[in-house]
Amino acid sequence: MRDILFLAHRLPYPPDRGDRIRSWHVLNALAKLARVHVAALVDDEADRKHVATVKRIAETVHVERRNPSKVFAMVRALARGSPASVEAFASCELERHISGILRYHDVDAIYAFSSQMAQYVPANLSGRRFVMDFVDMDSAKFAALGGFANTQEAKRLLNWEVAAAKRADVSLFVSEAEAALFRETTGLPARVLENGIDLVRFKPEAVAPETAPHPLIVFTGQMDYPPNVEAVVDFARNALPQLDATFAIVGRAPTQQVLALASDRVIVTDEVSDTRPW
Repeated sequence: MRDILFLAHRLPYPPDRGDRIRSWHVLNALAKLARVHVAALVDDEADRKHVATVKRIAETVHVERRNPSKVFAMVRALARGSPASVEAFASCELERHISGILRYHDVDAIYAFSSQMAQYVPANLSGRRFVMDFVDMDSAKFAALGGFANTQEAKRLLNWEVAAAKRADVSLFVSEAEAALFRETTGLPARVLENGIDLVRFKPEAVAPETAPHPLIVFTGQMDYPPNVEAVVDFARNALPQLDATFAIVGRAPTQQVLALASDRVIVTDEVSDTRPW
């Protein structure tokens, strides 16, 4: 097998959040098949320190910092009629680097992780295979939020997803529910690549358990992500009172709404170095 180009909207390390856990393990699997060239964005310059770790398994790694301005993304989206959530990950520098990789390396396949990265897949694939890992159907998330702006973004993003899927050799989703939703909405084929569990790393005896009251129910995730916030608030208010247990919310950046849940039966940790003790 010839080289693989791996495109990611965030550098796939460290695997400390949902998207990076998946992208890191996919990258590891691909690196066992062929040489992989990684092109990715970072949210913060401090994330560049993780490039060295990714280089241990990848042939080349190149990152550019993402423009954090939401206004910039919205202006570009209005000018181009494209989704703002795609323009938020646009980078001319990264685009130039990718063009160079495709020109000077024997790339046989392109793996785009997240729909935002479809913008970097060349119009002329020149016989290369293209795998589009949508993970989730992002347009459906915006549609569910409601409101005029989100509804418009959902429509533009759905058109983007359809266009990307039509170009791809295969479209991947994290679950059958997501894949089925995509098939029903677009009439296009979709396949499932589920997330797994690292059974060695997550052996119960691998680390000492956290000294918290038991029975213990744990929710772990990015705690400024609206669906996560909605989930823990609903559970703490409606389910926990019916249970004889302690509820731990383990994740970075908890919102004020999440922090307000803290009580003698609800623990809010903020970011932790290792979730396994919980």
